[in-house]
Amino acid sequence: MTTVYNPNTCYKAISTPLLIISTEKIDIQLIDWNLRTAIDGNRARKFPAVTIRTFAVLFKIISGIEYFCDEYYYFGEDRNCQEAYCIVFPPPPNHQIVQNAYIVGHDHGVGKLGSICKKQKANCTIRMELPLITATSVKCNHESDIHKLSMDSGVRTAHPVLRVDNVFRVFFADNITGVAAVQQKLKFTGKGIKVGVIDNGIDFHHPAFGNCFATPGCRIITGFDFIGNGTPENPQPNPIPLETCDGHGTHVAGIIAADDPIKHFTGVAPEAQLGIYRISNCDAETSDDIIIAAMGRAQKDGMDIINLSIGHDFFSWPEDPLAVAASKLSDSGIAVSVAASNEGNEGIFTLGTPDSGANVITVGAVQNTKFFTFFLTANVAPKRKIIYETTRVTLWFGLSGPLPIKPTSTQPITPNDACTNVTEDFTGFIALIARGTCTFTQKLQNAEAAGAVGVLFYNNDDVQAFAISVVNDIPSAFISKKDGLFLLDEYNSNHNVIVSFPNKTIIVDAQIATQPLNESGFGPTFELDLKPDFLAPGGLIFSTFPENLGSYATLSGTSMAAAYMSGTIALFLQAKGKTDPKRIRDIFQTTAIPEEMRNLNQESLGMLHTVAKQGGGLINAFNAIQSEIIITPGKLPLNDTPHFNGTASFRIKNLSKNTKNFVLSHKPAASARGFFGGELVPLANTLFDPFYAKVVIQPSSISLKPGSTITIKLKITPPAQLDPQDFGLYSGYILIKNTDKSGKSGKSQNQVGKYHKRSTNKHTDGNHKHIDSYSNGNHKHNLDDEYNNHEDKNNHKSNHKSNHKSNHKGSRRSNHKNNHKNNQTDNDEDYEDNDNDHNNGTFSGLFEFGELDPNEEFTVPYLGLKGDLRAFPVLGLDPNTDSPFIVDNSNGNEFFNSSEVIPFNFLGNDFPTLVYTMILGSPLVRTLLVIANTNTIVGTVFQDTFVRRNDALNGDVSFFDWNGTVLMGNSSIPTPVPDGSYQFILEALHIFGNPNNQSDFITWRSPVLVVQNSASNQTSVVPSNQTSSNEKKVAVAIS
Repeated sequence: MTTVYNPNTCYKAISTPLLIISTEKIDIQLIDWNLRTAIDGNRARKFPAVTIRTFAVLFKIISGIEYFCDEYYYFGEDRNCQEAYCIVFPPPPNHQIVQNAYIVGHDHGVGKLGSICKKQKANCTIRMELPLITATSVKCNHESDIHKLSMDSGVRTAHPVLRVDNVFRVFFADNITGVAAVQQKLKFTGKGIKVGVIDNGIDFHHPAFGNCFATPGCRIITGFDFIGNGTPENPQPNPIPLETCDGHGTHVAGIIAADDPIKHFTGVAPEAQLGIYRISNCDAETSDDIIIAAMGRAQKDGMDIINLSIGHDFFSWPEDPLAVAASKLSDSGIAVSVAASNEGNEGIFTLGTPDSGANVITVGAVQNTKFFTFFLTANVAPKRKIIYETTRVTLWFGLSGPLPIKPTSTQPITPNDACTNVTEDFTGFIALIARGTCTFTQKLQNAEAAGAVGVLFYNNDDVQAFAISVVNDIPSAFISKKDGLFLLDEYNSNHNVIVSFPNKTIIVDAQIATQPLNESGFGPTFELDLKPDFLAPGGLIFSTFPENLGSYATLSGTSMAAAYMSGTIALFLQAKGKTDPKRIRDIFQTTAIPEEMRNLNQESLGMLHTVAKQGGGLINAFNAIQSEIIITPGKLPLNDTPHFNGTASFRIKNLSKNTKNFVLSHKPAASARGFFGGELVPLANTLFDPFYAKVVIQPSSISLKPGSTITIKLKITPPAQLDPQDFGLYSGYILIKNTDKSGKSGKSQNQVGKYHKRSTNKHTDGNHKHIDSYSNGNHKHNLDDEYNNHEDKNNHKSNHKSNHKSNHKGSRRSNHKNNHKNNQTDNDEDYEDNDNDHNNGTFSGLFEFGELDPNEEFTVPYLGLKGDLRAFPVLGLDPNTDSPFIVDNSNGNEFFNSSEVIPFNFLGNDFPTLVYTMILGSPLVRTLLVIANTNTIVGTVFQDTFVRRNDALNGDVSFFDWNGTVLMGNSSIPTPVPDGSYQFILEALHIFGNPNNQSDFITWRSPVLVVQNSASNQTSVVPSNQTSSNEKKVAVAIS
């Protein structure tokens, strides 16, 4: 019997929020302001206030730290706590920032800020110089010190240093991008081009990188480790950027430039030189000043290209320091390839920083065409190869067999299959279990308790088998619905089904080949810039991995797409020479191939993907390099309705020696509506419709002589079907088609002579865990940790109403922490072709292509928003979903209404926390303190500029703890307020709003805060997230 938790006795002895887990029923409750939130993996999920049942024992708190609740803890004199609960402390509030560390923009020059700190009597020390953005990062003893420093006339800004936890945005692709044609026909390999990889380091002992670092003849010519074994708070730089604990950087570098003489595996640009800059430790922790310092070092080292498969999600502002730094690199002549966010499943406006940088190349991801996978066989059909995935794509099951299987339910796709105790004896059997209702982990544990030696899960929909995340002590794998029902039928017929797991792989067709990954970031930026710029292969990408983790791995994400693009740019630069990065972006945008929306059967849905998802489309390296036409600009962001006058234009220049004739036409793309009921909705609930703009093109046919340029003028009318109140996105392409040709399709990248695909035989994956998400082009298939019910994951509209209280993690990487199975593949085993007949395909290594003319078709993407973005409710005010509220930390109570009264004495936990939700980003968010029930301003509680949106669908909120002080007038020192009754006025400026026009703010008035005995009780209070007043341009993060 589980002891009942008594918050009145337990909570008084505990000074921080708690996650409390029952040791008997594994029930969960959250106390304090985190009430009604449980942690699923490393993402916050919403649950009702009642106890949550049957949750996994292993939890990963927001910080990424794993806890196993196998001990009892108690506090004070309450023995019930000791007997009933495992208690885990989540990270403290404001864990997104490096405490009291700031990036200070100033005009004093490198090495000068230290003396200014002394002059201003600010107790701050220098963390690192950031000349790329004319700034210095500092660490101060107290928050008041940064206010002192900010009063210096040469100090422009002071942004807090942000922690960027889990930052990373994770070859058959070559024949869908023209890269194979460039390598084989044009013979370009990236030779002489330097690519800087800012990531988590590299295993340079890998043969694909020459087993060397920065020695004569080594392809890794330079690098640096900016964090070492330290943390963002206390980095420990090291001259050697070696990394063997995670693999992300090794995988990314391999996509760009691997050349393995043993396995004969090569990257996109196998003769490019690499600079490796390690900015993240083994816990995937870093900070923005560390990243900016690495950018500056790469620039100093003479890199031609910099790859940034990293970022901070939902900060979709080009003014963010990371975005500014990346854009400055581009302005200096370095091509910067940046991964779009991996938050596309959350719908529109899900990009971040630095991918929103104005001049960077922002890359989204498409699915590969084929991938390697293991298979099992059954005695009832020995020639049938049933593909499966374990906790990562291309990872062996771990048991060879032969072993008998037995279903936990003989009925097909039982909804709650194995969600309760399995009563039948499964000793010696592999359990066959249908997906649905409860977690993979729960099903596995119930089967294991019944004696099962392994588990085969089968899908409950038609999606291809994918990697799963499961906490397991016995092997487990996932197979398709078709294969699962086949095994179930055979068992029901003869009860004698024996399976074996060969240590071999086969090549399988990806179900949604060339379609944008659902998780690939969805534009536009908050200021309606057209992003991403285009797409590159990022799903199911096979590449190098640390040798101790298996040498090779298959990973997915925009990280892989950005790396693929970096390698492609290296080929381009070798072919074309030094080129303005913005020109490179224009060329690749206008030679890319817009992708059609297709279903799981690859049947067309009759619409192109919105430009907000795919930018220019899938890159075509051969066309980009061979193009004799330059189109500028390469994209047309049309802004919102009040800021668009209905016209646009671009220029076409003929670089060839021949006159070229073109006709121009309009290719519309699907409209996208993702704002309903006052909130942004996930991709699964986003509507895509054939609502098209009307476009008039002048002139619509042209004849261009050699060296001549013409301006094309457009008149664009937004779709009549879109309601301005929905803030719908409309988009499309201007097609420029060469009429001198014979009518062959020119925008096909699969047409170049006859040649052999480079070998990828005899490669294996390591023992590493990875979670993939799959897309069918217009519907969400979210495969997150623990929650495996497909139907539940695809309906978010009703399950994100009850909770607003969680911290944003800022993750851009796919989760591939260590998988503790010891099941490495035999490296000497050849990959086989799959001879199955159920959508697995074959691969011979030989392709037949016809004649290719890269100058036949070009496209220019455009994107606009119908409606006035100044009317978009950037701040949530709905009391049922996302209204701001005050938390009384002394008891966890929440207060929403301005008529409520809450006393605080600021002793211990007796202080208020303001919690609020940013539906969209805001250029300016501030909180003023006023005398209760008046508009008389006492001072500024905090002010922040270019604020991120919250991922409200996953419980992410903004918040700050108030310590009873404000900034008054021009004072730089926080001043305690006297006893009295006050209220917060929370204000968020609409995008494109005027900060001097009060009507451009959306505001909220708090409950009455009664300050009692404040002057003598300012100790033992959690530091606040205060910023300066309006008079100083100092921005400090809210959350």
